[in-house]
Amino acid sequence: MKPFHYLLIATMLVILTLGNSIKANAQQDYYDRYDAQYGASYQDFYDGLSPYGQWLYDPMYGYVWLPNVGPDFRPYYTNGYWAMTQYGNTWVSNYDWGWAPFHYGRWTFDNYYGWLWIPDTQWAPAWVSWRSNQNYYGWAPMGPGVGINISLSLIPTDWWIFLSPNYFYETRFQRYCNIDWAFNRNIYRQTTYINNSFNNNSNSYYTGPRADDYRRRTGRQPSVFNIENNDRRGSSRISGNRINMYRPSINKIIEAAPRKIVQTERGISQRPQANNNAQPVGRQWVLNQTASYNTRSESINKNRTTQPDAKDQNAQNKSRQYPQQQDLRNVQYQREQNAQIQQRNEQLNRQNIEQQRLQQQEQSRRQQQQREEENRQRTIQGDEANKQRNQQHRDAQINQQREQENNRARQQQQNQMEQQRRMQQPAPPPREQRPQEPRPMMNEQRNNKESSPSNNTPRGGEGSGTRRR
Repeated sequence: MKPFHYLLIATMLVILTLGNSIKANAQQDYYDRYDAQYGASYQDFYDGLSPYGQWLYDPMYGYVWLPNVGPDFRPYYTNGYWAMTQYGNTWVSNYDWGWAPFHYGRWTFDNYYGWLWIPDTQWAPAWVSWRSNQNYYGWAPMGPGVGINISLSLIPTDWWIFLSPNYFYETRFQRYCNIDWAFNRNIYRQTTYINNSFNNNSNSYYTGPRADDYRRRTGRQPSVFNIENNDRRGSSRISGNRINMYRPSINKIIEAAPRKIVQTERGISQRPQANNNAQPVGRQWVLNQTASYNTRSESINKNRTTQPDAKDQNAQNKSRQYPQQQDLRNVQYQREQNAQIQQRNEQLNRQNIEQQRLQQQEQSRRQQQQREEENRQRTIQGDEANKQRNQQHRDAQINQQREQENNRARQQQQNQMEQQRRMQQPAPPPREQRPQEPRPMMNEQRNNKESSPSNNTPRGGEGSGTRRR
């Protein structure tokens, strides 16, 4: 082999080694930038939740988030369940974005927008208030400004959800809930607050029912899980007796802002409004809008570009020293963004498919229940009709028997009256004492009698004289 070939091979090895090193450094530098730009700040909320809803700006609350969910969505009710952990009753959400709105900040309800989330920095297993009586556990989201030391009467009655303790830790407890506002108002009046609280790093929150109270009411021991930190955003996952949850310490950076928002001229109600199972009129309109670039976010990025900090300055120096690293970072960043977008789309598709399947199952179940109820009603109606016919037949027989008895009684009474009448009539006299009736004379005797002299002699004549003698 010629020396030229050795030189060529050595040069290729050097280039390959340098390329791998540049790629590794570029990837490490990219993740450094990612953590510095997105992690553990409000920007983590803004960028992490943008694919799943719309950001709005309100003069009183600042940036608020409207989730892209169904019209029946309710926080701490839809697509999740309760689990007992070392921090108390913890809400485990199945949403990919559930790590943020159910453990940081507050929820509020506006009659125009519906349920909205207001960010905050403090973590809790669930920012809810609790109530109970002998038959129900109840909970409701804490509205803006409501905390452990602030009056809980600011929570509207219609926000409360009540559930029997027997189904409290069921993963699909929604099947046993009645979220009708009239029902909840009635139960609300029969319950009192559960003031069990927990203090975690100078952060206090309500923990809800204790394990011994649940055991006393149901006779079952609740499973207790340990929360372990997850380094990636996403839905919480249960593995054995552990719950992997993304819960970073959030720093409130004033410069952070959503990159895109929906422009609207209507503000949010200062006082949380009642839900009443009504459909907000402007919610779907906001979700259908195309978000526009936030001018505040653009000015922040522009200020960062004109006045870079130390980390940005180091990154710029590195990019000047190694021009190819910037291209590699851009390519890697674009790949990561595309992968995240594809993953989110797949997750959304899976969620839509699962939601459609559940809706179909629920519709089939309701139809089956309706058919069973119709069959039961028809059976009941048929039984009632048979009972009525049988009762009418029995009544007819009873009436016939009564009529026969009445006829027999009338006949017997007539016979008795006839017998009494006969007994009261006088007996006829004997035959020899009866007066003899004159017998009729025969024609001859009548004629002879008429022709006899005695009958023809005038009164005062011979005959009369002779009779006088």
